[in-house]
Amino acid sequence: MVKGKPMKNLTRAITLIICMFSTSSFATLLFDNGTTVDETNLTLNDTYPFHTVFDDFVLSEDSTISDIHYSIFTTSEASYSQTYVSILDGIGGATIISPFTWTGSLTANGLTTSNPIVPNGFDVSLSGLNINLSAGSYAIGISTDTAIGSLASIGSGDSGFGTTLYNNDSPYPYHMAFSLEGATAQVPEPSTLLLLGLAIAGIGLTRRK
Repeated sequence: MVKGKPMKNLTRAITLIICMFSTSSFATLLFDNGTTVDETNLTLNDTYPFHTVFDDFVLSEDSTISDIHYSIFTTSEASYSQTYVSILDGIGGATIISPFTWTGSLTANGLTTSNPIVPNGFDVSLSGLNINLSAGSYAIGISTDTAIGSLASIGSGDSGFGTTLYNNDSPYPYHMAFSLEGATAQVPEPSTLLLLGLAIAGIGLTRRK
């Protein structure tokens, strides 16, 4: 049996390979619906379920959503209270994640409008989420509790992904400016599996000596 330094080095190599094998996720951009262009004229001065916009998104892999980013126009950061978020299995579909509240952080993005009621643009970031979804198509519902505000859009028409609905029943001519970040499940590379197999076989051989 091999003892001493050679065995320690082999053990370290095996540990490294196992760590590589067990790493199943990494931070990544899961979906991006586009950059803010203008306000939607959708006033956001009511709480859920009023003034909720649902917009499509798709996940190419099983994912865990940790961050949701979207934009609003309002007077100041102080006017923002919280965000209501829900996930459906598609536009007008069944609810997968029931509406919940999350307090985000606001960052001024330098955009302005000619509307004196909602003059300034802000990016809203909801962080620390843990929403697990399988690969597929979904819809996200966003309702922002503000003193006064307007949801930001990427423009009217079909410039965004899929379709949008207002309050989950009325067609809406704007697409939300939003993005999703988080982790995706990774399938181990064949080379990693090969290395793991060789390492295990190496352990077996050293034990026989």
